[in-house]
Amino acid sequence: MQMEGSNNILLCLRYGIGDLIMELPIIDELRAVLPQATITGLGAEPAVEILEGDTRLDEVLSIQQWGIRHLDDPVDDPIRQTLADWLIERRFDLILDPSHAANVVKEILYRQDLRIRDSDRACAEVGLAQGMDGLSAVKHGVRQGWGLDVATSSHPVIRLHPWETDWAIRLLAEKGLARPLAAVSPDASSDLKRWPTEHFARVCRCLIEELNAQVLVFGGPGEARLLRELEDRTRGVGRIEILQNLHLRRVAALLSQCRLYIGHDSGLMHLAAAVGTPVVVLFGPTHPHLYLPTGVRSQAVAASAPCPYRPGRAFGHPRCVLAGSCLIGTPCIQTIDPAQVCATVKQEMLQFHGDPYTSAGIAMTKL
Repeated sequence: MQMEGSNNILLCLRYGIGDLIMELPIIDELRAVLPQATITGLGAEPAVEILEGDTRLDEVLSIQQWGIRHLDDPVDDPIRQTLADWLIERRFDLILDPSHAANVVKEILYRQDLRIRDSDRACAEVGLAQGMDGLSAVKHGVRQGWGLDVATSSHPVIRLHPWETDWAIRLLAEKGLARPLAAVSPDASSDLKRWPTEHFARVCRCLIEELNAQVLVFGGPGEARLLRELEDRTRGVGRIEILQNLHLRRVAALLSQCRLYIGHDSGLMHLAAAVGTPVVVLFGPTHPHLYLPTGVRSQAVAASAPCPYRPGRAFGHPRCVLAGSCLIGTPCIQTIDPAQVCATVKQEMLQFHGDPYTSAGIAMTKL
């Protein structure tokens, strides 16, 4: 292993919520092989919320504390100097994955006389070229870049504390929500990955009217209009609780109490799977082979429209998302039939015929 003898490690965490969750098995193995090392994770909000209070890392920091909001934000010389001074003060003896850091952090790291091991995108895409799925390719990249072997059988797991689960149970009880619960999110990082709101409303009606479920709808800071539209389209149908702008660990705790999650290829999809909740995922311009979670029951409902721009062996945004418009006509996510999604949701909700509070083999706490 290329990291032996390291005692003070800076790990540059992946930027997005889903990307960071896919990194969790690597963090597990890193901690297992270097149990005495001090490991500091440096990432970006909101993704770093996932690791707050997690014992796999000794400290979790966000680039936002230096006023850096995004990966490619330009910064002035005083901030650069502050970052350089911080690195000197911390005396890290190993830097992992600077290629995943914000651009200014990456530049400063490479200028220092520091020991570096990097599992950049090129390392991972060697695995994709060999036909690996996304998670296996990430592990392959770490093997190539760090010299760290991560078990094929390991999957992302978010470790909730008992008080976080208790908080979710109390909140659901206070709101009078009963199981079976399903989680739905219209959240998407691009309009080209977003299924029409009226289709989500149809799925909610299916859950309530045909499966006697109650529905939690999750949304982020930029989803207020969509959430209002969904609420209007489902008014009077049954019990739908809309939850917005929660801390990610609280979202995870609530998702752990649901029998099923329905949404796009997004960070919340990975969040649900990492707490053991089965997922039904709508894929448009991205490929299920790269991003569909493993280690939990997962069903992809993919756009039937063929597209030469949908990458199957490369990470990153599809060309249409980068361009901001569909390159073939009608956005492929819009071609997904809501009847097909409802049928898949019914199948998954009725999959477990025993204890209705059991999901993916994990016993849920009853209200």
